[in-house]
Amino acid sequence: MRETERMTETRSVPKALVLVPTLLLVLAAAVGLARAQPGTIEKITFYGLYRMTPEAAKHALGVREGDPYDPALLRRRFQELWKLGVFEDIVIEAEDTPDGGKHVVVKVKERPVLASVTYEDNKVLNRTQIEDRLKERNVSLGLGKPLDMKSIASAEAAIRDYLGEKGHLDSYVKAKITEVTATTRAVNFEIRPGGKTRIRSIRFVGNEVFSGRKLRGALKLTEERHWWWPWSSKNLYHPLKWDTDVANIRDLYQNAGYLDVEIRPPVLDIKEKRKEPKAGAKEPAESEAGEEEPAATPPEGLTPKQLEKWRRKEADRREKERKRAEKRRAKAQPKVKRSVDLTVQIVEGPQYRTGKVTIGGNKVFTEEQLRPLVPLREGAILRNDALDAGVEAITRVYEDRGHLYATVNRKLDRHEGEPVADVEITVDEDKPYYVSTIEFSGNTSTQDRVLRREVLLAEGELFNRTKIDVSKVKINQLGYFEVKDDPVIAPVEGENRVKITFSGEERGRNEIQVGGGYSGLDGAFFTGVYSTRNFLGRGQILSASVQVGGTANRYQLSFQEPWFLSRPYTLGVSLFRTDVDYGSTLKSSSKGFGILLGKRIGPFSAVRIGYNYQSVDSTALSLSSSGTIDNPVFVNRKATNKISSLTPVYSFDTINNPYRPTRGSQFVMSFQIAGGPLGGDTSYLKPIAQFTTYRRAFGRFRTAFHAETGLVRQWQGGTVNNTSTINGVPRFDRFWLGGDTQGPRVFDTRTITPLRYVEIDSTGRIVGILGDPRFHPVSDFVTSGGVPVLLEVGGDRFYLAQSELAYAFNEQVDLAFFVDVGDSLFEDQSWGFDTARISAGFELRFYLPVFPVPLRLIYGWPIRQLPQDRTSAFTFSIGRSF
Repeated sequence: MRETERMTETRSVPKALVLVPTLLLVLAAAVGLARAQPGTIEKITFYGLYRMTPEAAKHALGVREGDPYDPALLRRRFQELWKLGVFEDIVIEAEDTPDGGKHVVVKVKERPVLASVTYEDNKVLNRTQIEDRLKERNVSLGLGKPLDMKSIASAEAAIRDYLGEKGHLDSYVKAKITEVTATTRAVNFEIRPGGKTRIRSIRFVGNEVFSGRKLRGALKLTEERHWWWPWSSKNLYHPLKWDTDVANIRDLYQNAGYLDVEIRPPVLDIKEKRKEPKAGAKEPAESEAGEEEPAATPPEGLTPKQLEKWRRKEADRREKERKRAEKRRAKAQPKVKRSVDLTVQIVEGPQYRTGKVTIGGNKVFTEEQLRPLVPLREGAILRNDALDAGVEAITRVYEDRGHLYATVNRKLDRHEGEPVADVEITVDEDKPYYVSTIEFSGNTSTQDRVLRREVLLAEGELFNRTKIDVSKVKINQLGYFEVKDDPVIAPVEGENRVKITFSGEERGRNEIQVGGGYSGLDGAFFTGVYSTRNFLGRGQILSASVQVGGTANRYQLSFQEPWFLSRPYTLGVSLFRTDVDYGSTLKSSSKGFGILLGKRIGPFSAVRIGYNYQSVDSTALSLSSSGTIDNPVFVNRKATNKISSLTPVYSFDTINNPYRPTRGSQFVMSFQIAGGPLGGDTSYLKPIAQFTTYRRAFGRFRTAFHAETGLVRQWQGGTVNNTSTINGVPRFDRFWLGGDTQGPRVFDTRTITPLRYVEIDSTGRIVGILGDPRFHPVSDFVTSGGVPVLLEVGGDRFYLAQSELAYAFNEQVDLAFFVDVGDSLFEDQSWGFDTARISAGFELRFYLPVFPVPLRLIYGWPIRQLPQDRTSAFTFSIGRSF
């Protein structure tokens, strides 16, 4: 008895010539097995094994010694043995034994093992790119595994397609298999990219509704070659890329009602430009071009260590010679540049109008409830995108009512003889689903309850798709746990319940930081910080910081519980001391404490109220005893303000990430009330409004815009009058702009402020504001006996607008172009842009794992400034732009 199966290549042999002998061979083997004498298998012997052990082979065969001899079973096990893919030839024979039993002999030839895979050097694809593409195509060339010719052919096709996507349509890719040992093979992929085929022109024929320029603009992956940017990858022609891009043109027509538009395959007019090799360049010899060079013989008398060193050098020499030969071969080939003109025929067809719109299959919602969700009216142009939006809207309302697997189908019924189509929408509602469990994965530090309280659904509730989407945003807004993908929603078998799993990873747990740096706000500084938004994984905010140097010293200890008593109430306390040098005429030192209470009033909105008490010592100018009114000599004295304030705040925030925002908006309105019945010796009102938004523009570009404005007014008698007080408000509490965090960027920190001549009496009090130095010299001002002094007085109002267009290179680097405008106004000015400062520039941001906020390199220039302004072309900072 004998059964044989072999795998051979039959590319050049007709299938019929191979199939007939194979069938006859299998039939003969079957007859032989059928005629074999019955008995017991006394012995099983394998021949040809060198990797697989006989025990493993017998286990794979599935037949044991002592089993009854069954030819049908052997035939089935033969097929299973072949399916293992480790043999390239199998022969099973059965011999009679003297005792009347059977001796089963299995002769196999194992496939050689893949020892190495190499890729010939080329200028288009490197090894990493090729391996990534093979992984995408699920092509495995596993080292140490049996050689698989099918996988090698798939790898050749994948590399060839990859080169085609990059414009190399006539590339040559061939796997060369060489014998390393009797049982191992090495595979080297020879890669010749060939010339690129660039698109010289794209011409549309038959288009009347849209211009050729409009149609070319609809293409996202393909474009004509432009002289100002000839290296674009989009002007490389590839058929698959073009077929994908044509869908954008079809959408353009169908969204305008041209439902029957036909876009025919392009007619190609390929042109070649050959450049012959330089004189003297010749093709390398056949042995140099790829034939295996005979192995050199090592010198005699070498020690094992010397022999190994000689072999390494010889291998390096052979590899260098191979590369030199490849370069000579490439130089000897003519350079071919290809370009192609595409002519695309378009048959637009008629523009369709909307007929009747009917909805069927709906029971949960009435047709009157669903019909407004479809933005199409009878007689209007039948826009495909509007119909898609209606289908998505109906699907969403069902998902929000628990019908997770509801399907909404649409059908167009074209009228005979007129371009009108009725729209029939059919709903398969399915059953409602409830939430079984809500789980989280990837939270190695953050407790489940911290994440669960951000989810707007509870276990046992009716499923709601919108609440799940909002919950994902709320989790990401925490800043310390990021959920990139949509949660996995899996039905519970046999029940109308689903299991929801949020998968993410921990972010920004830079709890301890000791170091230094530089910022436009604080100059050079040393800092030691313990700060976390997720203290012990409980979602609590704890910060203890010491910052010394530059223009500011800060000491702060704060704690905030965002879910006090497991309810959406915020409770926070802080102790602080801050010493700030605002310039030659103003310094301040404050210390105090704060208490914060807040409550969420919606998924993205909250209200809070904070109480602060601080004692502030600031610079005050006074006449020295050695000076007089006629010959004033000023000295710095200390002015002290006790500030007791209450600040209610309303905020609405949909920004997706507090550290690297890319979408969403934020609105914050605060109203600080200082003094009056709250105590202290400083009384003023300070409302401030802020608005920030982030939007995706196109591709990797996104836009950002920030605006804020505010004013300050004295009330209840204002503040004790001294040279630290302007119109009843301390100078340090008035508005000063400028800097990398306060804006406009490029201008030095807190240098945008009004300059005014003020009159100071002999006691050091400001007794009057004399006027604007832009319009009058000091000699024009008449005082009442005091001394005129030019002073930075701070604004009673301000406005600031900042805009950015940012490009994300990757997850670690952004480049943004910005334009900022802002001003701080004095009481004698009206709202306007008379003294507005404007700046523009670029900002490079680095997002490193050790810093939750970005490192910023800012380069810019002032577009509009006043003579007294100070600017810096280059600034380094740590923190968000706004």
